[in-house]
Amino acid sequence: MPISSYLYDAEGRDQQVELSVETLSSLGDQRLLWIDIVGRDPAELRQVAQALALDPASLRNLLNAGSTRLDNFGKYIQLAVETAPAIVEAEGSARGNGARASQAHTRLDVLIDKAWLLTVHEGEVAFIDDFRSQDRAETMIGALTTHDFAASLLDMHLEGYFKEIARVEGFVDKLDEQALIRPSSKSLLGLRTLARVLFLVTHKKFDV
Repeated sequence: MPISSYLYDAEGRDQQVELSVETLSSLGDQRLLWIDIVGRDPAELRQVAQALALDPASLRNLLNAGSTRLDNFGKYIQLAVETAPAIVEAEGSARGNGARASQAHTRLDVLIDKAWLLTVHEGEVAFIDDFRSQDRAETMIGALTTHDFAASLLDMHLEGYFKEIARVEGFVDKLDEQALIRPSSKSLLGLRTLARVLFLVTHKKFDV
């Protein structure tokens, strides 16, 4: 289901719900709603935009999926970030098959209202899946503010970059070790060059 809505109730049971007027009107200090949309289907985005009374400019940003940005619409904040790409395949590098990009950067839009949080992205995002896998039927997430909740998600987003940087660094170290054993290998030299380029690109992307 491309549109998923999760109601977090600190005084009750967390559950997946339908996005409706009744659900939105039930939100309060101990209850927050997380709406997650996979893909940028115009009909689905317009449906959610209408339910949440989003600004037309906000909807246009979601539909166009351009560069990273931060906008304040008064009632809510909208920001867009890029997720960390999976640059090095650990299994492939361990077998000496080289490195390859298995996942490109994905734009993630996050809209933060005082009662709800909306995330929009193309395809699955690893740290969002990880966060959902930690959920249980009864948590205290509902007691958080939506800004605290968004901060937790974005903290996991940053961890994704650190993990990929560490993987690239590890891959480069392995190639350096192999270079000492096979210093004349042309294929190894090419892999070392590729790995260092990926390392620099990853650091540059993280700094941005």
